[in-house]
Amino acid sequence: MACVLCLGLLAGGAVWKISTNSVHTSAQPTDTVLLPVIMYHHLSENGQKLGDYTISPVQFESDLKELQSRGYTAISMQQLRDYYAGKSDLPEKSVLLTFDDGYYSVYTYAYPLLKQYHMPAVCFILGYYTQLYSDGEKQDVNYAHMTWQQLKEMKESGLIELGSHTYNLHKAKGKGERYGISINTGETEKHYCDAILQDLTTLSNAMEQNLGYRPDCFAYPFGAICKQSYPLLHQMGFRFAFTCEEKVNYLCPTENLSDPIRLGRFNRASKYSSKDFMSRMKIK
Repeated sequence: MACVLCLGLLAGGAVWKISTNSVHTSAQPTDTVLLPVIMYHHLSENGQKLGDYTISPVQFESDLKELQSRGYTAISMQQLRDYYAGKSDLPEKSVLLTFDDGYYSVYTYAYPLLKQYHMPAVCFILGYYTQLYSDGEKQDVNYAHMTWQQLKEMKESGLIELGSHTYNLHKAKGKGERYGISINTGETEKHYCDAILQDLTTLSNAMEQNLGYRPDCFAYPFGAICKQSYPLLHQMGFRFAFTCEEKVNYLCPTENLSDPIRLGRFNRASKYSSKDFMSRMKIK
């Protein structure tokens, strides 16, 4: 049942908000740093499975090579934290690699390549499926999710950080479910806050128990955002919130940090070559 639902979510897709203005804030201060963020999902060696949210391992390796050939440095979340804390600068040509959903294919295909090319990444996991496969559900690289032990191995490598993608709120629209963590029509803010807090706390507690820390970065399922989520995420200690708005981010260390810093990302679909995809992100 899990595999059917997960593949259905991939087929359903995310809500892409394409911005003609690639500026993170309303102005472009002179002390900003440009940061493109790439959003990956699933990897497959089966050409028939490739699409908007699934690429091949060969394409992924091509992306890593292309970034390095253009002089880009993949940064870690800790480097981003240090930048905002004023402890260090970011490389002039920085890029951040992210993976949504926590698929087993990331562990099987992407993780070895990230180690080979010494490039860090962030993986946003769905707690329900992590627990399901940790409890013994058979893993198949075509649809399964990673286990806690696999996530711990990646975390301890120093290359991979794990973030929150909700415990079990990655629901498809039109099925009578909440759409990501957006507020339902007619729902009171108290009911909304109670429901979201319960879900996100469940995952944060599980991550602390299994990985030894509580996440401070969050990825919106489907990119479904509502204004009520900002203070809620801040209250829970999330400092960074990743969206599906396709834009290059302009980072400013003096930015107002009362809400989580929202970062747009470019979805990596299989229809683009690495060169075309980089050009689409305005990576030179």
